[in-house]
Amino acid sequence: LVTSDSQRALETAEIVGAVTGLPARPDLRLRERGLGHWEGLTREEVAQLYPDEYADWLAGGDVSRRGGETRDAVAARALAAFGELPIVTTTVVVTHSATAMALTNALLGIEQRVHPLGLLAAGDGAEVYTDRFEGRAPSWRLRGHNLGVPGTVLPLPVPPGDEAPDADA
Repeated sequence: LVTSDSQRALETAEIVGAVTGLPARPDLRLRERGLGHWEGLTREEVAQLYPDEYADWLAGGDVSRRGGETRDAVAARALAAFGELPIVTTTVVVTHSATAMALTNALLGIEQRVHPLGLLAAGDGAEVYTDRFEGRAPSWRLRGHNLGVPGTVLPLPVPPGDEAPDADA
C-alpha cells in the first residue's frame, strides 16, 4: 500500500490500511500534477483570471507553459515510484487523477498527450495487471478504468451489538 503524501491521499490510504492490515507508505513522487501559478485556484478562478491559458489547457495544452509539470514529467516520477515497488500479488497505489492517468498511460505505452481512456472520476481508479516472467520486463494490461462504486466501497467495522440479523434466520 503506497500513497501520495498529500493529506487526502493519506486519509484514503489509512482507510484501506485499516481494512487490509497493511501500513501505508507515503511517496512524494505520487503527488498530484504541479500546476504552476494555477496552484490553489478553482477551475472557475483559472478561467476568469487566465482565460487564454484555460482555453489552451481545455484544448489539450500542457501546463508547463504556466510553470507546471508536463504530463511526461508526472509520468516519469510516478513510474519511478511504481518501479521500486516490491513484486507482490497485489499493490494498491493511492494517488490523484492526473498522476494515475499519466502512470496508467506510461505502463500501457500510451502517449501522454492522448487520454483514450478518459479522465478518472474522483474516487475511482484504474486496475492494471501483468504476468511477470523471470528475466523479462512486465507487459502491463488494463483490467478496468474508472472503477468505483457510489457509497461505501469497503465493509466498515460493525460495533458489537449492532450486527445485522442472520439472513437465513
